[in-house]
Parts: sequence; structure tokens; C-alpha cells
Amino acid sequence: MAQQSDTRANVLAIGAVAVLIACLGVLTVWRKEIPGEVVGVISTVAGIAGACLRDAFQFEFGSSRGSREKDALLAQRMDKDGPGPAA
Repeated sequence: MAQQSDTRANVLAIGAVAVLIACLGVLTVWRKEIPGEVVGVISTVAGIAGACLRDAFQFEFGSSRGSREKDALLAQRMDKDGPGPAA
């Protein structure tokens, strides 16, 4: 089965990486100058971005990917063979 590009998923994953890097960069460079509350908010945003990346990896390499491939295979066979006998 040919690999298909999923632009939306790629943009979301790249966005999550960019947000995570930006948050970690801000915390690294300006940690002494920014108030503790802001550090907490930035850390929370970084955690959310990390969770988004985790979910993207789980979807891409986990059971959801297998389910997606199974659905594509079934759709391909339905197009080729036509619908089965009526129930």
C-alpha cells in the first residue's frame, strides 16, 4: 500500500515541536528575569506540547495506525469487488 502524506498531521506535529522548543528556550534564557508564576505557565504549556507529541507518536505507531490501514484495505477491496451479498 502506498504511503500517503497527511499534511494536517505533519503541521500539528511540527507546531507542537516548535511550541515545546520555544517554551524550553524561554525558560533557559530568561528564567532568572521572569516571575515564578510565568515560569509555571510556560512549563504547563511545554507539558501540553509534549503531551501532543506523545499522542501523535501513539497514533502514528500504535493501534490507531493499524486500524487506519485496515480501514483503507477494506475500502480498497470494496471498491474492487463491490459490496458483498445483502444481509
